[in-house]
Amino acid sequence: MNAHDLIKEAIAEKGKFDSVYWIACGGSMIDLIPAHELLQREATTFTSYIYTAREFDIMRPRRLGEKSLVIACSHSGNTPEVVEGCEIAFAAGATVIAQTDNAGSKIDSGKWTTWVYPWGEGVPQAEVPAGISLSLAAELLDQQEGYADLADMYAGIAEMDKILPPAREKVNAELGDRFAKLCQEHEFFYILGSGPNFSQTYGFAICSLMEMQWQHCSYIHSAEYFHGPFEATQDGVFTSCRWAPASAVLWTSAPLRSLRRIPIR
Repeated sequence: MNAHDLIKEAIAEKGKFDSVYWIACGGSMIDLIPAHELLQREATTFTSYIYTAREFDIMRPRRLGEKSLVIACSHSGNTPEVVEGCEIAFAAGATVIAQTDNAGSKIDSGKWTTWVYPWGEGVPQAEVPAGISLSLAAELLDQQEGYADLADMYAGIAEMDKILPPAREKVNAELGDRFAKLCQEHEFFYILGSGPNFSQTYGFAICSLMEMQWQHCSYIHSAEYFHGPFEATQDGVFTSCRWAPASAVLWTSAPLRSLRRIPIR
């Protein structure tokens, strides 16, 4: 299965789409956000929306129909809200593409196209939901409007396989012990980010810290930080910022006083 053929077949069957809906929950939604933001920024003839699946189920968009493309993701394949969202979209006549790691799960029902992806150490970025979703978005953009950066998008996704392993090693070596110590010292974290990086802000907060570490924290859009949350920042609050892709930034206690930038490339 590949994004180019999948989008080509979908357009051949239904014609050009006028709307795209991305639906998932929790960790699975992290991987859809950059693709949605690509379409929000670049698309001129169709619109893109992203929903946590329960909101989609309860607040079904009125324009959802045959000219809609719904792209869903459930790692387990059995997330009730996501499966229900696919059923709602399918009943409305929308084209549904689901992603899962679990072949034969509820979302892999045979009613719609299901992209079963591999998962584990060493899987290329092009074959996991973040890469798949970006590829689907870029192909849709190119086949419906033309997208001059399509080749660069594919090259960028492939480049991540070279960048991420050494980046992880570098960050772990330079920051691992310091981060572990800060986790022990601080009861509450602010996680800041914006743009495509906001997906990782959200994911780091709700999955890595809250779900896996039982660590109290709040994810905040960095553009909103100085419009409210800043006033509550005080000693004892650990703030982690996810900014430009070329760097990771951390500061603790009073903002900006002890800013430390750590390049990862």
